[in-house]
Amino acid sequence: MTVEIENSSQADYNSVLTAKISDGDLRDTHTVMLHFDTIFDLRAAALCLISKEYVIMQCVDGAYYKRAYDVFGDQELGIINKEKIDAIINECALEVAQNCKPTRIIELMMDYVCEYLDKTKMSPHAQHVRILLNFGHYPFTDEQKLHIFDQYNDTFSPMGVQVNACEYTIAQLGEYNLSDVDSLFIYDWLTWLQCHEFSVEGYKIKTKIHAPRVVPLPNGDTSQIDQAKKVLKDLRMSPYDFIRKGISRYLTFVFVDVCYYCILDEFNNIITERGNLKPSGKD
Repeated sequence: MTVEIENSSQADYNSVLTAKISDGDLRDTHTVMLHFDTIFDLRAAALCLISKEYVIMQCVDGAYYKRAYDVFGDQELGIINKEKIDAIINECALEVAQNCKPTRIIELMMDYVCEYLDKTKMSPHAQHVRILLNFGHYPFTDEQKLHIFDQYNDTFSPMGVQVNACEYTIAQLGEYNLSDVDSLFIYDWLTWLQCHEFSVEGYKIKTKIHAPRVVPLPNGDTSQIDQAKKVLKDLRMSPYDFIRKGISRYLTFVFVDVCYYCILDEFNNIITERGNLKPSGKD
C-alpha cells in the first residue's frame, strides 16, 4: 500500500497507512523507490551486534566505505560473510532495526533529482518526481520512520518533489508492484534478483535498478573473485560490466559507490575530514 504522509510530526505512522494513491495520481510522474536496506545501514547495525569496536575501526580507517565485497572480520572475530550478516539481519531484526542509522543515500537522491529535473525542464513531456520510501515490514519504530520521512520531505518538497511511504517486502517487489516505479534503489540486489527470477525471465522490466558497487559473496570465498578477475581481465570487463551485459535483456543496472549505502554519523565526519571518503561516481 502506498500512502502520502501529511503533518507527520504530529501523526501516528500506523494511522496514516490508510490512504491509497490511485493509479490516476501517477500519471506524468517519475517515481523513485528507496528500499529500506538503502535508507538504513543494516550491515553496520548487524556487525555492531558482533563487535561495535570492530565497526568503529572499520569506519575510522575508511575500509568500511571502500569495500569491494561484504566480507568482514579479523583474526579474533574470524570471517564474517554475507550469509552470516543476512542471518543476523533476519533473526535479530528487532535489535538491528533499533540500532541501525541512516545512510548517505539522501545525498545521492539530491544528485539524482537535480539531474533529472535539469534534464527534463525544457521537455514538453516533463514529469513530476515522486520519492517512495519503502520501509517494508521490517520492525523499525514509528518514530524512526517519521523522522526519515520528515527529513526527506523537508529536503525535497521545496523542489516540488512529492515524498510518500510504502511497505513492500523484497519478495513483493516484482514486475507488477514495480510497474509504476522508474528507478529502484536497493542494496541486496542479488537476493531481489533470485526472488524474481521467473518474472525477470518473462518480462523486460522498465525499472532501473540502482545498486552498490559491491560484489555479492554469500559464503565469503574471495578466491571466487580472484578467479573471476583473471577471466574478466582477458575480456577487458569489470564485474559490473559483466553483470549488466548478462541481464541487459531483462533489466538495466546502475552501480554506484557503496559509501552512499553506508552509515552516516560521527564516523563519517572523521573520514571526510581526513579526505579518505571520496565517491568515485557511478558506472
